[in-house]
Amino acid sequence: MFKGIKISRKLISALTIFAVLATSSNVFAAEYSVKAGDSLWKISNAFGKSISDIKTQNNLSSDMLLIGQNINIAGYIIITVLPTDSLWLLSKKYGCSIDDIKKANDLTSDMILDGQKLYIKSNIAQPTSTPIIIATKVPTPTVSPKPTNTPSPVPTVTPTLMPTTTPTVLPTNTPITMPTPTVSPIPRVTSTPVPRPQPVLNWPDKTYIVKAGDTVDSISKLFGSSGSNIFKYNYMTVYDWFNEGEKIAISGYAPRQYAVIPGEAVAPLRKGTLVDWFLDGQYLIKRGDVFLITDVDTGAQFKVRMYGGYNHSDVETVTADDTAIMYKMFNSTWQWKPGAVVIYKDGMNIAASLSGMPHSFDSIAGNNMTGHCDLYLENSIPHGEQVDPVYVQEHYQMVMKAAGM
Repeated sequence: MFKGIKISRKLISALTIFAVLATSSNVFAAEYSVKAGDSLWKISNAFGKSISDIKTQNNLSSDMLLIGQNINIAGYIIITVLPTDSLWLLSKKYGCSIDDIKKANDLTSDMILDGQKLYIKSNIAQPTSTPIIIATKVPTPTVSPKPTNTPSPVPTVTPTLMPTTTPTVLPTNTPITMPTPTVSPIPRVTSTPVPRPQPVLNWPDKTYIVKAGDTVDSISKLFGSSGSNIFKYNYMTVYDWFNEGEKIAISGYAPRQYAVIPGEAVAPLRKGTLVDWFLDGQYLIKRGDVFLITDVDTGAQFKVRMYGGYNHSDVETVTADDTAIMYKMFNSTWQWKPGAVVIYKDGMNIAASLSGMPHSFDSIAGNNMTGHCDLYLENSIPHGEQVDPVYVQEHYQMVMKAAGM
């Protein structure tokens, strides 16, 4: 359970039908199934296309649509989410933004599920099903007419004999030395390193401790700043939360290590990087985020969603299948004793520790888990002072194990 207060602007939960700007290419298109309440005007606004373009592409002679009718939308494709997919990875793969994907699929959070179908505005050209071959006429060659005159006689040539030479014979005891070929070394292929920002070591001159009832606007007015700067300096967006008692930066960036950055890993591993919760972790894993958990001991994997938390992350399994895998990780017994795990999110592998005891509030129905579980990173702390220090120390030990230490 988290005790923070939401002071960011309210989430905009516009229920658009797949709103993104489509590319002008007609090489590929996705089928959109008409739903109750749809109209050509509504679909055209959602996909950023004109009514006339949609009618032309789909050979529509009127504006009337039928429920269940399929409408082709150029520049879009439909993909099936894989277990290791995230919105960040999909945006990089298809050359669009995370916002594009969320708007196109009416997503109000970053959570996506294995097997889920998503509309994607792809800026990467898709191949046509049949190649188009353009035939061109081959020009008729010009043939010179045969000569009618008598050809000149071929002159007689007397060959010149070459003088006979005696070949040089090498003595049998003289070894023949063959030259040693020069072999060029094979160049070593290395991946391009992901640029890493410079760490921020100190707090800026102006900081603030959040109080109950504060809002971004009230804090910005108090210091003559702007809400956008406060979000920026604390590595946040308008969808994030501040918490009562939290220290925030006002006149510059809050301290940050950048121990790990998105995109540096291509697959989940059973060993992760140590990431300080307060200097990095809280900016990388946020409420509503869905990410993959890998059990260090067995390699078993399941998805969780962050429910809340400000001193550490509180998570819930996403589906009943995820719960079954997690339950097996703890020897089919819910228990407080944590296990070493690695978080895989947005191309990052982060060392962590997960407890096996669901407790308190939850937000996901149908996952066969009532409550959420504690997920610790390096230097995470409990939400209250009454927590057994032995339990906290066990989390620290599991984080180190997950980092291979």
